[in-house]
Amino acid sequence: MMAVLGDVDRPELLYRPFAPSVPKALKGGSLFSAIAKSDILLHHPFQSFSPIEDLLREAARDPDVLAIKQTLYRTGSDSPIVSALVDAASQGKEVTVVIELRARFDEADNLQLASRLQEAGAIVIYGIMAYKTHARCCISCAEKKVSCATTRTWHRQLSLQNCQALHRLQPADRQHSPMRGCA
Repeated sequence: MMAVLGDVDRPELLYRPFAPSVPKALKGGSLFSAIAKSDILLHHPFQSFSPIEDLLREAARDPDVLAIKQTLYRTGSDSPIVSALVDAASQGKEVTVVIELRARFDEADNLQLASRLQEAGAIVIYGIMAYKTHARCCISCAEKKVSCATTRTWHRQLSLQNCQALHRLQPADRQHSPMRGCA
C-alpha cells in the first residue's frame, strides 16, 4: 500500500512533512542545568531525539560524571549513543553496557557495537542467558547530575516512527531517582 502512494500524483492526499520539536527548556545551555530545574518528559516522534544524544555527549565530556550505565537493544550501526559511550570510556569514565545480542534484525550491528565499546574500555555484558533484555535504561552517575530512563528505543530512526517512545529525564537528587547514592 505504501509503495503505491509514491506513484500517485495527488499531494493533497499526503501528510505535510513533520519535524520533531525540541522543548524550550532544552534549547541552549547545559542539559544538566535544564534537568536540574525540573523533570522533562520527551515523547517521540513528536519531540526530537537529539536531546537524548546530546545528554550522553554532555555526560561523556563532563568531568563530574564518573560513570554511565546503559542497556542497549537496537541502536543502529552508526549510533551517536554508542559514539558518546565510546568517548566516555576513552576518557576514563566507567562505562557499563548491557547489550542484547538477540535484537531482531540488529544482531550483527550489536556485535560490532559491543566490540567497539570493549576496545574503548567499556564493560560489556551480553544480556542474560535464556532471557531477552528488552528494557532500555541509562544512568549517568555524578553528584546531582541526571538519570535517564526510557521505555522504547535508543534508535534515532525508530524514534521517528514509533509513538510509544518516552524518555524521562530526572535529576539525581529527586527522592525516587534510581541514581540516589550512585556517585
